[in-house]
Amino acid sequence: MDGIFLKAFDRFVKESTSDRKLKQFIEIIALVGSARTREAIYGYSDLDILLLIKCNRTGNINFGITNKLRKIAADLSKTYNVKISLLTHTFNDLKYYVDPEYLIHYSWGKVAYTQGKNLKKEINKILREKGFTKEDLEKLIIYNIRHGRFNIVRKFVSLNEYNTINYHKILGKELIDYIFELCEWALIYKNEWPRTKKSLIKQFTENYNKVVNVNILKRANFLRNQWLKINKETLNYFIPSAIKFIVKLSDSLIKDYIKK
Repeated sequence: MDGIFLKAFDRFVKESTSDRKLKQFIEIIALVGSARTREAIYGYSDLDILLLIKCNRTGNINFGITNKLRKIAADLSKTYNVKISLLTHTFNDLKYYVDPEYLIHYSWGKVAYTQGKNLKKEINKILREKGFTKEDLEKLIIYNIRHGRFNIVRKFVSLNEYNTINYHKILGKELIDYIFELCEWALIYKNEWPRTKKSLIKQFTENYNKVVNVNILKRANFLRNQWLKINKETLNYFIPSAIKFIVKLSDSLIKDYIKK
């Protein structure tokens, strides 16, 4: 089903750049996320599109521009029946608040439109200016792991069938997405940067098979790939093991960081 995501992306590029006023504000359009690596799953994945938009000196984007983008995204979501996630960034964002980890991921984006700037070169320049060290990155990863662990456990204890419609699917998807995110952080902590989910699973298995049950990551990948066929009973079985996996891996990484 990759074709649907790519068709929607191509259509977005065409519509956003055919509007003369909108085109003046858009500096770069790039495909990122699972659609870029052709690992998007229909009914599960979002179509992630990185936008770099001109802004004022404090980073604000003109409301008229965001409203135009909102309408295009809504129309295309209706046409292709996919959730479109527009990452409405500015170069101001990239310079002053986006984490180095995200900057590196953005630099891998497949650029479909630019006013002349080279995405990878611009991001590399920003990274050099930030002067982010390996120690800084490790500290950031551990911070993200602590926050992520809190957030996912908070949802596990708070969400239930009485307060959340389709609770199992919502929590199940949150857990699957976070397991991939956490495993990627664990690899980046060892200075390994997987570019696809396939390579992430392979590298994580090689590096952490003695730390956690890597079959949980593989199970998360299976559930993601079969998402439209997955039922409540399957998720009921997966959710507790996913939480235990997240807590154990987080504990191992934090302990390793404390030792340094």
